[in-house]
Amino acid sequence: MTTEELLDLQEEIEEAAKEMATLEGKKQYMMEELKKTWKCDTVEQAETKLTKMDEAIEKLNEDIDNKTTALEEQLDGQNTDT
Repeated sequence: MTTEELLDLQEEIEEAAKEMATLEGKKQYMMEELKKTWKCDTVEQAETKLTKMDEAIEKLNEDIDNKTTALEEQLDGQNTDT
């Protein structure tokens, strides 16, 4: 390997180390936000919370659909009585 190739390789390694440090900082910031905003210490806890929230949203959507349908039926019944 030539000196130039070694210097290029060293430069690549240094750039990779900088990128790794940047990504580590981003990860740390995101984990702090996860804890502060959602009170989760791990990604797994956040995924569990997300699953529960999705289930709750689905149930609320079903309830809204059922109540909307019932209300529409009730209004249709009133319209046919007049």
